[in-house]
Amino acid sequence: MTILRNIIIFLILAAIISCGGSPYDRKLVEIDSLAMKGEAQRALVLLDSLSATDFSTADRMYFELLRIKARDKAFIVHQSDSAVAEIVEYFESHDRNKLAEAYYYAGSVYRDLHDAPQAVEYFRKAVDAMPEVSVMKSNAYFQSGDLYRQQFLNDQALDMIEQSYKCDAEMGNTLRMIDCLLQMGNIVGHDFNSKTIKDSVLTHYKEAYDLSCKIGNDWMTANVCAAIAYVYLNCDELPKAEKYLGTLSAYIKANPDDQLNYQYHAICSEIDMKNGHYDSALVHSKALKDSWSIYHRADAYRNLYVIHNNKHESAEANHYLSLYNSCSDSIKILTASESTAQANALYNYQLRERDNLTLKAESQRRLYMVFILAAAALLIGGGFWIYRLRQKQRQQILNQQISRLRQFERILKEQSEATATKQELTRQRLLGSESYKVIR
Repeated sequence: MTILRNIIIFLILAAIISCGGSPYDRKLVEIDSLAMKGEAQRALVLLDSLSATDFSTADRMYFELLRIKARDKAFIVHQSDSAVAEIVEYFESHDRNKLAEAYYYAGSVYRDLHDAPQAVEYFRKAVDAMPEVSVMKSNAYFQSGDLYRQQFLNDQALDMIEQSYKCDAEMGNTLRMIDCLLQMGNIVGHDFNSKTIKDSVLTHYKEAYDLSCKIGNDWMTANVCAAIAYVYLNCDELPKAEKYLGTLSAYIKANPDDQLNYQYHAICSEIDMKNGHYDSALVHSKALKDSWSIYHRADAYRNLYVIHNNKHESAEANHYLSLYNSCSDSIKILTASESTAQANALYNYQLRERDNLTLKAESQRRLYMVFILAAAALLIGGGFWIYRLRQKQRQQILNQQISRLRQFERILKEQSEATATKQELTRQRLLGSESYKVIR
């Protein structure tokens, strides 16, 4: 009895453990954990050491999903969507617990391939597959908003970023809330010359500033100050720009190699140029020309050309003018390429919207046909039921009438038989009477 009880307990524990574990290969689960912990490069190395052919179909699909996931988290640009369709189709049919993740990373692939409509569609599916608030859901909203912003679809972009902000606020993720506020400011701030828009931009930026100060994140505070300073600089409100530049300057002095260094030099050089402080502008512009941003370099070369030209230093002025023109040409090509991509994306959005409207119209037409057929079937069925009911009622009335006739016939027959019997008795009495005999 004790042995049997122990066996039962063991089986129950085994069932509990098996239910609580992952259905996938343990190595893949551990690699997934590494990617989620920020060790995406290590996860990729481990994935490269494995062969997909060694796994079952389920593990192979999980393996392919992890490769996309790890590359995305390692900030490696996706070059192909060859595995996306198969991965999505598998998880749609076999494991809906990972479906949202499959949709999200499918969206990431198409984002890198510059197929914005397809990327947004997958991010939307990811959101729909995640009923609960999560970091991935916030990211899906944010990514969609950024894609819309790149296509100048600002209303849709703002709506997506606001949804991302709500998710982050519900989770208490202040850093991500600040990112959302900065992005919202970027979206509405396409025209700094409009006071209404400027005020709207500053409302978002200053809320981000308050949050960054609240959590004591110096880098984020400096980043927000740079954004606010840019707004005032573009509106020629230099004293206000210099006020926020002070916080950024203090951070750069403490962290001279930080990525915000070039933003600092860009703002300082523009303020100095507008104030006519060319010596200071020269220092900042020389530092700015080493920036990775072609826009920063163009600004630096332009400023250096103006400064050296004012000093009548022709050789240096011509040198920087040549560099500025080269950057300007590159920016024009880049802008034309981006405009073409944006136009294509907008056209694709319109095609997709038209297709969606066509599908909706077809769906509505089919729905109407189903409704009409159902109504017709209901009418025919109802009419037949009423007909049958009336036929049944008529049959019941007829049966009642026949029953009454038969009963009447039976009564008449009984009365006729009684009369005949009575007549026969009368006849017999007459035959037996003396009077009858005398008459005879």
